[in-house]
Amino acid sequence: MEEQLEEKVTIDPSLWEPIAPSALPPKQVTEIANDLRNSKNPLIVTSYLGRNEAAVNELIRLSEQLAIPVLESCPNYVNFPADHAMHIGYQWNTPEQNKWLEQADVILVLDSDVPWIPLKNKPGNEATIYYIDADPIKEQMPLWYIPSKNFFKADSQIALEQLNEKLSAISDLDQEQISNRWEKFEVIHHERKQAFRLMEEPDGDAITPEYLTACVREIIDQNTIVVNEGISNYPTISNHLELNRSGMLFGSGAGSLGWNGGAAIGMKLADPTKTVISLTGMAPTYSASHHRFTGWPNVTKHLS
Repeated sequence: MEEQLEEKVTIDPSLWEPIAPSALPPKQVTEIANDLRNSKNPLIVTSYLGRNEAAVNELIRLSEQLAIPVLESCPNYVNFPADHAMHIGYQWNTPEQNKWLEQADVILVLDSDVPWIPLKNKPGNEATIYYIDADPIKEQMPLWYIPSKNFFKADSQIALEQLNEKLSAISDLDQEQISNRWEKFEVIHHERKQAFRLMEEPDGDAITPEYLTACVREIIDQNTIVVNEGISNYPTISNHLELNRSGMLFGSGAGSLGWNGGAAIGMKLADPTKTVISLTGMAPTYSASHHRFTGWPNVTKHLS
């Protein structure tokens, strides 16, 4: 391996292209498309589809074709615009049942390690689930399973392009049902946003997580990258940042602290023109001198 060669070794880069993305089997494209079009309460769940901007555009197209609400579960990226009428919110590992997940009759899961945690939050028993992911059986995750009708190892962008093409060719979509569903979730989306705005009001002289996140939102522009390691404040950050463009948010996808500092510096080095904002969580600490707990984002609780 270390032998010196007299002749220079040359490599043709054109012969070392990445593996081409995989697609859905044609028969299953028709099956999924038909189940979605006939569904009364369809739902799309995703976590990291937003690592590919082109996939986000295709997801918007699918959602708009059939008025399918999109739920982001433990998101590490901007997977769907937060200001879109079909954005139905975020879920983390909070011990409560998501209403829209429970009511859905057809669920399309795209690029997600944790679409839900069934102990406290899961779909109804009669729901039809399709799962599309680059690693659909989670080879390195023991005991991982969701009750999916079919698992597909496919690239989400390609799969969504296939589904959108199939649905575009269907001439007899129930436009009245689609229109009614759009109007329903547009109202729900607006009501959610108004409720979050009320939570952003300051609480006396305390800096609440909601208020601080709203202040961060005010300084974000299209040239900003947010590095999110908020841990216990993940739901707050998701609900109040309201990011709309893929490529603006990055999470570690891991279960421990320490990633964000190096990641933020690396992103700034990779593109010095970007404004990088790092939101960092920490375990609560006790200060004996001030008799208080402290933690991100500068929220204090006095001991009784």
